[in-house]
Amino acid sequence: MSGLIESDRLYLRDVRDEDVTPAYVSWLNDPQVNQFLESRFSTHTADDILQYVRGMRGKPESAFLAIVRKSDGLHLGNLHIGAIDRQHQTATLALVIGEKSAWGQGFGSDAIRLATRYGFERLGLHKLTARCYATNDRSKNAFLKAGWSEEGRQREQFLSDGRYIDGIWLGIVADR
Repeated sequence: MSGLIESDRLYLRDVRDEDVTPAYVSWLNDPQVNQFLESRFSTHTADDILQYVRGMRGKPESAFLAIVRKSDGLHLGNLHIGAIDRQHQTATLALVIGEKSAWGQGFGSDAIRLATRYGFERLGLHKLTARCYATNDRSKNAFLKAGWSEEGRQREQFLSDGRYIDGIWLGIVADR
């Protein structure tokens, strides 16, 4: 049951081939789940997701992790710590809670806290950043609840539902 890093309710571990289930495929194709994901512009199959998961393994500039609920082992979503820059000790975090039955229960902010700890303690990073659509209150609030700060706004950065909306940059620095 143990993962790379865990809290009372969740653990994070590498995404595995067996995680590519019909539920995972449905997350990426569900307009309600993917409305703020760049993956919404494509239809996904189990085969292309499996190729993506396999392609992410062993990349030194990223960590691709499953978010798993400890009480029942349910795979709730994924997170990606990417664009790891060893020179500047920075990286970018992105996540999705695809399992709708887990929405609104604080799993996103818990996963962000775990990923932050993983980035600072295990990867030796100094700073993590994330970006979300200004209209994605759930994501923004999850990061803020996890101790991150809003650092900037990109005017009309994303085209969403036929209109341009701002992007919000969030960040957190390691306490050393």
